[in-house]
Amino acid sequence: MLAAYEPQANYVPMQDGDFYGGRLRRLAAVQLAIVSTQAKFKVGPASPPEDARQRTVKGLRARNAPGDSHAAEVIEAAIADPPDHQSGQPV
Repeated sequence: MLAAYEPQANYVPMQDGDFYGGRLRRLAAVQLAIVSTQAKFKVGPASPPEDARQRTVKGLRARNAPGDSHAAEVIEAAIADPPDHQSGQPV
């Protein structure tokens, strides 16, 4: 595999010899079967309260790093026109 990705590299072919033998004999392979699954769903509020978003906007404007102004505008637009939480659309 190394030869395929690094053709100019020097390597010893993998074989059960002095260099790789001990390592190869310690390798083990396992196959796992999924016997059950468990999921967790969030049931809390879909977005932070408006005052938390306003604090975020204020902090972004105060920091004024590249992209902060745009991020603040996007958050302010979401505050002004909140998505319909009943429609199933992502927030």
